[in-house]
Amino acid sequence: MTLQELFDMAAKGAAMLFATQGEVHPMLHGTGPTGAPIFIPLIWEDQREKTRVLKRLRMALPAFGVRQYAIISEAWIVECWAKDAQKALDRLARFETLADHPDRREALTVTAADKDGNVIGGYFYILRPEHGPPKLSPLHNDDVRETLGDFTDLLL
Repeated sequence: MTLQELFDMAAKGAAMLFATQGEVHPMLHGTGPTGAPIFIPLIWEDQREKTRVLKRLRMALPAFGVRQYAIISEAWIVECWAKDAQKALDRLARFETLADHPDRREALTVTAADKDGNVIGGYFYILRPEHGPPKLSPLHNDDVRETLGDFTDLLL
C-alpha cells in the first residue's frame, strides 16, 4: 500500500466514523513489515498525557517495524498563508494553546507519514449547525511542509 492509499483510506474511514457517531476518537493505523495492519487507539486527557503517548509511540512504532502510519484526530487548527506565515506564527506564540486562539477552527485531521519522512496531511472542518447533527466539510489537503503538528515525525 502506498502512503497516498493509506491516507485516502484513513480519510474515508474518518469521515464514515464521524457521519455515524458525530465524533472520532484519536487512532493510529500503521502497517508493519509484512504489510499487516496495526491499529492503536490513542487516549489522553491533557497535553502532558498526549506528550507521553507521543514519546511511547516514537519508541514503539520502529520497534514493531511500522513502515508507515495514519493518524486521525479531532483538533483545533489555525490556517495561515505563506505570505503571512511569520506574522501568523508570531500571533500563535501569544497564546498558550490553539484552544485559546480567536481564529481557531474545529477540525478532524488526517496525517499519514512514513519512515522516509514523507508526510501527507489533510483536514475536514467540523461544522456544527444550529439545528441537526454535526457535519464535515469536504477534505482540505495540507501542504504539510507548512503544517505544524505532533503527528508528522513519529518514525524519524
